[in-house]
Amino acid sequence: MGDLGGLQLLPSQKRSYAALRVQGKSRLLLIAFMLLLVLGVAYVVMLVVANQVQSNVAATEQNILAIYKKRNKTDEEKLLNFQKQLGTTRTLLQAHTIWSAGFIGIQKLIEPRMKFLSFQADTDKHSYSFHAVADSYTTVAKQIAALYGSALVQDVRVSAISAVANGQVDVTMELILTYHE
Repeated sequence: MGDLGGLQLLPSQKRSYAALRVQGKSRLLLIAFMLLLVLGVAYVVMLVVANQVQSNVAATEQNILAIYKKRNKTDEEKLLNFQKQLGTTRTLLQAHTIWSAGFIGIQKLIEPRMKFLSFQADTDKHSYSFHAVADSYTTVAKQIAALYGSALVQDVRVSAISAVANGQVDVTMELILTYHE
């Protein structure tokens, strides 16, 4: 058997403490007081945490303002402009490979007796327009036949054809290219 403060208790006996024994209506008062104490501690803790959060927000706001003041707006504008140009350049380079392959294919189809004076490419319409002179109508007809026979060309549109005073034939054509991505 254990020795508690000089007293020996029997196994069936329990020692009770008078300070914790509350009777009747005093028990409800004690529970209310404990609850009030817990709520008071929670209030103080929440108040301290809220003050810390507010001070952290204010410090972060000051840091953001300091960074904002240090910004180099001209360099930022240059970077944004470069980003836009990069997107445009990427699109142009992708279209360049498609157009380069198309031009190489069309170049192989050109009659040697055709002399180009000007040409124009339209990426939106997938067309290639040119103004040229040839030595005869036969050369122009052979050129049109060669272009029609190619898988690169979807349609050939002759907008103007005429004989020039020096005996050559002046022709303006538009080629609608077959578009493959």
